[in-house]
Amino acid sequence: MARFLQQRIIPDVENLETAMKIVRDVELAYHRTIEENISYWWAVEEDIIASYTKLMNQTDNERVKATPSKIIPDLKNHVEVLESLAAQDLCPVTHSVSWTSVGTD
Repeated sequence: MARFLQQRIIPDVENLETAMKIVRDVELAYHRTIEENISYWWAVEEDIIASYTKLMNQTDNERVKATPSKIIPDLKNHVEVLESLAAQDLCPVTHSVSWTSVGTD
């Protein structure tokens, strides 16, 4: 694994076309996929919280209520972290540079 981490994944950029392609590839392959997965994970966590809360409200059995009441705070923390990640720009370079105007002088 350490050897893999030492190898370059992206070769040296030698021209503008290559730079633009790399930026597009990174955005399409990683940025959007990560955003989608965070959004999905966030929705799943909220669904679990809602289901556990409903279960707790529908029963008088203290044993049934005990486990979800211990798990829900952790799930809410997960939601907060996921909200924070979703609010961040995960790929700021692709949004801060106008690649169409770079090198056109």
